[in-house]
Amino acid sequence: MRTEQHARQHLARQHRDRRDVRAPSTSLCRAGMAGLAATAVLGSAAALPSPAAASGPGDSFGAPNVINGVHGKVTFSNDSATAQPGEPSHVNAPSGAPDLPDHSLWFQWKSPITGRVVFRTRGSDFDTVLAAYTGSSLTGLVKRADNDDTEFALPGGGVTPLQSQIGFAAVKGVVYRIAVDSFTGASAPADVRTGTVQLSWDANDDFANARRLPNSSILPRRVVGDNTGATTEAGEPSHAPAGAGGSAGSIWYTYQAPQKGFVTFATTDSDSTTLLAAYKGTKVGDLTQIAVSNAGGGGEAHVSLVMRAGEVVKIAVDGVTDKVDEGPVALVYGYFG
Repeated sequence: MRTEQHARQHLARQHRDRRDVRAPSTSLCRAGMAGLAATAVLGSAAALPSPAAASGPGDSFGAPNVINGVHGKVTFSNDSATAQPGEPSHVNAPSGAPDLPDHSLWFQWKSPITGRVVFRTRGSDFDTVLAAYTGSSLTGLVKRADNDDTEFALPGGGVTPLQSQIGFAAVKGVVYRIAVDSFTGASAPADVRTGTVQLSWDANDDFANARRLPNSSILPRRVVGDNTGATTEAGEPSHAPAGAGGSAGSIWYTYQAPQKGFVTFATTDSDSTTLLAAYKGTKVGDLTQIAVSNAGGGGEAHVSLVMRAGEVVKIAVDGVTDKVDEGPVALVYGYFG
């Protein structure tokens, strides 16, 4: 039974007032990272891509928006998108009946990895549904995952319950079709069925698919990911220090030092209460923890390491289960030779 009428009314007001899509302001506020703030241009997040024009790319299964990479985010509009003859229902309504396709956009993603990938519509401004398929025709699709509602934490507190998230085991080289549509049930008024679509994805849930951090001389650097929907894989160690709460689900990064020096990693401007742990090792079941930080009451954790030239470190970003444990993660790192 859907109980989100208040949220739908809020989305309707937001949709009527929608004129501009701006990236959120960010700042580097931790005193321990003041040196990084002085040398990095981190005053605002990168601007989102402009929404596609009405009747733009992706409305047709045969002409999808092609997306690439192990992580990313794209922004479009489904204001004039339509359902196609033969298009399947992407989710079931709470009653169990199929939810009819309505204003769908299609995306095509060829997996660059074998491992778990997560897609989400967090940041969209209408009630979404989300599904992933394999197959080359509308009538021959095989569904791999679907979702109607996932609760995402809001930076100022509370949750937004009307966006969607799916996770599935991807196979390298396989082409997946991703459908983003609007929920069309009786509780979804027409004026919250269209708007801005934000689709993001991350495939560094598994240790073996750790996202490589650039190690150029232009430092500090900032990379943005998301641990929403991340899992704990078999053999993965607990990242939490004693008394810090359990692990919620990690995403992984790998960094190779270009020269000897002092490197600091911090989850600056992350929406969730983060854990940050650094490891040596090449297998998830045989790692040695060399540093760990618990964000405590705030959203930021940081660790500092002395590294040799060519040395490789694995970084796990996790959430704390008794806090806001999921959300966008901004990982900032600075190298001092």
